[in-house]
Amino acid sequence: MALPLARIQTNSKRTACRWRRNPRIAARHERTFRPENRIEDGSLRTVQTQDAMGQVDGRFQISNAPAGISAALKKKILAHFGYANVIEQREHPSHELIVDHRFPMIRWGTTETKHSSEISEAEIEQKFQLLKFDAGGNHNLLKSCACENCFKNGKRGMPFGIEFFYHGKEDWPKNIPPIGVEAEKGCVGCGWYDFANWREALNLKLSVPKTAS
Repeated sequence: MALPLARIQTNSKRTACRWRRNPRIAARHERTFRPENRIEDGSLRTVQTQDAMGQVDGRFQISNAPAGISAALKKKILAHFGYANVIEQREHPSHELIVDHRFPMIRWGTTETKHSSEISEAEIEQKFQLLKFDAGGNHNLLKSCACENCFKNGKRGMPFGIEFFYHGKEDWPKNIPPIGVEAEKGCVGCGWYDFANWREALNLKLSVPKTAS
């Protein structure tokens, strides 16, 4: 008997990102994220762009650049995860990977303190994951869009439209504050927060035969 697949979310409004809805902003954003603007620690240089009328748009830089991650720590994190992006489980050169904070910066409420390069392997596993940024796609941007939408509308993200949460439901928990240390509890269960755990839980769910009603 065929196993039921997770229901696909087709409501584009839930996953829409303001960068993608506005062509001008999207074009500017893509220029900002070009490989030549990346620096050794994986963050982006500030860049200045001009619109079609020659007016300067201003300076932009990645909104979730890992300011608290040193070059030495980044190398340690990359090695811990085997230089593989968590979604495709495929290895990349370091310049095609972004060290992602599982807990999105939009909910921090304060600047993160700098991490020591002596951070343990367990802490790395708890705090970070690797997302790809190459010619084939920008998973960091997809997560940023989902987290931005969640913060604005209280609807947790569904990676690639798959409606599944390993803990909680789609709605942000009413007993969890939207910002601050405690807010991280509201992210648990979302695939964008911990894609490896989300995938494992989803596969486990799909492997259990559906009982006849």
